Amino acid sequence: MSEKQSKATVATGAWVCPHCTVEQQAGTSYCQMCHFARPQDRRGVPQIFAGYVIHFNGIVPRTIMHPSHSVEWRMAERHGASCCTDFDPSLVNILIYRPGYERSEKCRACIERFTGIPCVPITWMLDSLLQSRQIHPSLYRLTTVPPVANPTVRGTNLPHHQHPFYQLNKNEYAIPTSFPPTKNKAVKVKVTAGAGVAYKDLDVPVDMEAAIPPFFEVEPFQYATVDVFDAAVACAAGTNADAGDDENDEIEARKDKAGIELIAAQQASNKVDRMLFSGMTVVLSPSLQRHAALIMALERCGGKVAEPQGSLEKTLRSEVTHVIYAHEDKKADIMIEAAHLIYSDLPGLQMAQSNWLEDCLILGELLPLHGMYAPTEKLMETLNKKYAKGKN
Repeated sequence: MSEKQSKATVATGAWVCPHCTVEQQAGTSYCQMCHFARPQDRRGVPQIFAGYVIHFNGIVPRTIMHPSHSVEWRMAERHGASCCTDFDPSLVNILIYRPGYERSEKCRACIERFTGIPCVPITWMLDSLLQSRQIHPSLYRLTTVPPVANPTVRGTNLPHHQHPFYQLNKNEYAIPTSFPPTKNKAVKVKVTAGAGVAYKDLDVPVDMEAAIPPFFEVEPFQYATVDVFDAAVACAAGTNADAGDDENDEIEARKDKAGIELIAAQQASNKVDRMLFSGMTVVLSPSLQRHAALIMALERCGGKVAEPQGSLEKTLRSEVTHVIYAHEDKKADIMIEAAHLIYSDLPGLQMAQSNWLEDCLILGELLPLHGMYAPTEKLMETLNKKYAKGKN
């Protein structure tokens, strides 16, 4: 059969799948036989990834019908690349990974065995697309296996989804099956009351979301950072808090998971120990005394804030075990008095910066009061000189 005759057999508007060569109807966005997505038109689009055979590591959600439906896959293919579902070192010539997957088997293989395959984060591809030119992969390339992988998030809302190019162009590349099923549910929109309008919920079709003006409530940003003490207070008030066990004398295992997550989307996985600061009676520096969340987090995790006893010396000589100070208060009166008492007759009194409390909450254990958490020797000498000068 001649080429002209073979083209004539294809119905008007239909398309032929380039993978299984089966003709598909005009309205379909993916092949009904092999499930590969319909390729986008490359005409007029800069082919900045021409020659690359890409494999995505941790980027494509596992719950979508086929990897070729993902936005990232379609972005790469429309700009000249070929993508493959399996990691075949004989075909793949660049590996694009999700931050947090630096220690995965595929990344490790590219670094240690297949050194000719660059291993780059997804930001390389998105930055290149944003600039409409291919940035040299060596500027992003992972050259060694890090001892600790970068933090990642659970679920399908990944940090690179906040990238400007992804935010501006995802709708152009997406098809109805590009996202997990939960993403395709109708949006509930509450109509405000007005003349002849009652409160009710409207089911808005997915393809009409862009046409609706943004009068409805916008969800909070999921990748904004949260205050450690606010997160600890909220967690301690919920169910994810350990009561502690003082009668258990077994050696406690090192925790391999953070107690407090700093990303808003991960607050459900927070966990605090209500006995973390048990036995601690603290005095706070002036600026920290106004920090309500810090005081609540300290008290809900077993700590106690000392009551004023008339003078700073009397307060510190009560049952106080720690003086917690902010960096801007390092030369406050409470610090001068505490430094003198530590050098004279209260050597057991400890001084710690407020970031020590934060890191203890994040890691879920008490950290040694050394290094950046404790005042330096020079600061202690300065405080003692100020005390002596004030007495003269």
